[in-house]
Amino acid sequence: MSLQALRAELDRRCGPEWESNGPMPLLTLEEFFDSHDSLRVHDQTRRGLLALRERPEVHDVRLGLTRWEADPEPEYFYVITTLTVAAVRNELRACLIDATEMGVRNEHRATESIALPKGYRKVWAWID
Repeated sequence: MSLQALRAELDRRCGPEWESNGPMPLLTLEEFFDSHDSLRVHDQTRRGLLALRERPEVHDVRLGLTRWEADPEPEYFYVITTLTVAAVRNELRACLIDATEMGVRNEHRATESIALPKGYRKVWAWID
C-alpha cells in the first residue's frame, strides 16, 4: 500500500484527520511499514516489532496514529500479549522505542476495536 493509499484508507476508516474525534486507527505492522518502504530510518524498529510479534506470548502488535495528513508516524504502540507491562517495555526498548507512559488501562484516547484472545490484554505504550 502506498503512503497516499494509506492516508485515503485512514480517511475512510476515521474521517479526515483534522475532523476526526473518533477512535484512533490501529494499523498492522504491514499497513504502516509497507507504506513507508522508502524510509530506512524505520528499518530497525520494523525488524524489532516483527520479531516481538513472533514471540509465543504475543498475539499481535499494532501502531496507533493520531495524525496522518503529512507523514504518518505512530504515537502509540499496542501489544496484544500475556506479557507484563514491564516485559513489554523491555521488548520495546530492544526495538529502540522509548515509551513515555505504558499501561493496560486509562489510555489517552479511544481506539478502533481489536479482538483480544482469552487470557491476553492490550498493553499500550505512548511514544512522546
